[in-house]
Amino acid sequence: MPLENGADKRTAWRLHQVLVNQFIASFKHAPQELVLDFDATDNPLHGQQEGRFFHRDYDC
Repeated sequence: MPLENGADKRTAWRLHQVLVNQFIASFKHAPQELVLDFDATDNPLHGQQEGRFFHRDYDC
């Protein structure tokens, strides 16, 4: 089973807490602005990759 499919909700929440705490601790002072850049790039799938049926353009 791939690592990303092996974690349960509790593990995901704990990982989230660690990452947020590390991010906050990386600043001497809180930033005035935080930009979340979500990449909506559409990359076609090739082969039999797991999760391929959830791709936006199925049978791309």
